[in-house]
Amino acid sequence: MKNQTAYPNPSEKWSEKTKNSYGLKFAKAMGVDWFSGGIIEGNCQFNENKDRIRENRQYVRGENDAEKFKQLFQGEKGALEMVNLDWRIVNVVRKFCRVVSNGIGDNGYRLDIRANDRLSLRIERDKRDKHLQDMRSMPLLKQVQDQLGVNMMPQGFVPKDEEELNLYEQMKEKPIIEIAEEITIDYIKKINNWSNVEKEKNKDLVDNGIAGVRIYTDPKDGIKMQFLDIEYLIYSNVDRNDFSDCHYYGYVDTVTIGDIQREGNFDDVTIREIAKVYSKKTEYSVDYSQCDISKLFGYEIDVLRFAFKTTKKDVYKNVKRKGKTVKISKRDDSYNPPERNDYGKLESIKDTWMEGSYVIGTEYIFSYKESSNIVRDEINKPISPFVIRATDIYRNKLHSFLDDIKPLADELQNIHNKIQHLRSELKPDLIVIDEDVLAEVDEEGNKVGFYKETLNMLNVK
Repeated sequence: MKNQTAYPNPSEKWSEKTKNSYGLKFAKAMGVDWFSGGIIEGNCQFNENKDRIRENRQYVRGENDAEKFKQLFQGEKGALEMVNLDWRIVNVVRKFCRVVSNGIGDNGYRLDIRANDRLSLRIERDKRDKHLQDMRSMPLLKQVQDQLGVNMMPQGFVPKDEEELNLYEQMKEKPIIEIAEEITIDYIKKINNWSNVEKEKNKDLVDNGIAGVRIYTDPKDGIKMQFLDIEYLIYSNVDRNDFSDCHYYGYVDTVTIGDIQREGNFDDVTIREIAKVYSKKTEYSVDYSQCDISKLFGYEIDVLRFAFKTTKKDVYKNVKRKGKTVKISKRDDSYNPPERNDYGKLESIKDTWMEGSYVIGTEYIFSYKESSNIVRDEINKPISPFVIRATDIYRNKLHSFLDDIKPLADELQNIHNKIQHLRSELKPDLIVIDEDVLAEVDEEGNKVGFYKETLNMLNVK
């Protein structure tokens, strides 16, 4: 994949990165990588990738093209007309692919949420220290009770050893907030039909070596888990199976012009310009500048739902009194403090993700903003709203389990066809060729052609 268009400057100010013009530049650069810079057509990277995925999916279904198997029997032109074989594919790969994909799952696992903020960790540490203190003081307290008759035994649970304490912490000491979060995640998975998403995801991993899910927040329905059809997925160059080195993702969504008018709140002039760009993909012949706007709402167009990683700088005004900070207030990233000893500037740079929707092949973008509810990992790195995984990827080239067994399946198909052919070639031991019949001239006076056709019929029948 060669980049022919420069991406926007990643060092731009945050105020510039939030503008639609910046998002449009990034989206158009992605379009050059995958769609050759215009609408999706021809031999672009996107279509080549989609054709490969569709071919693999048809292969698993036993619907792959049998033409390459026919060519092995095509000795001369027209020879196949004399061959009476069943060219249907013997589907042997489906069983093996589904055995592998059905064996992938999280049935043997359960959620175990653990808070890692300072307050929660301190509370857990204090509880553990108390239990350890009670455990270690038990022999002395028992001795005091036996000799002095004073009961100083601790109340509640007292572990016998650290192994019992670890088990108790896992079963009994879990805070309510962690239990509530586990229940919430299970509920979200259930309402998003995660069992079906998991099944389709595992199929894609086995058949094509890649699978993806998009996590986002819907204003009405809350947290959504959208299964991504990998035929319409794009991403930057990667070498890691967990896509941790990926800096942008995209998903091509085919919608109507009426849909994007509702989503992007475009005016009639913009709608007509978009329809004109996509007119070559339609069979309608209308005047896009004068026709009734409602006639254009049914046009199908391609929209790229994209997300890319960038940096965000937070700037704060620092007010000092006698060398100590007394007040901090957030400012724009262009803020410069006055040249005074009691004023200063604090900066914090962190990674984040931007997302939006781009009408492919046009100059229009909508819903462009910083991703909402960004989840961060243990080292405060933001996690992309697109969760993509591969089984074996190298220099952006995928390799799947199906690719490994394809040669074996093709060889089995060739053997199946050859057995049919050999069975049809069975002849009596004694064959008599009537030379007088061969000497006869056919209707067109072509003896050579007549001989070849007769011998072909003898060989294949």
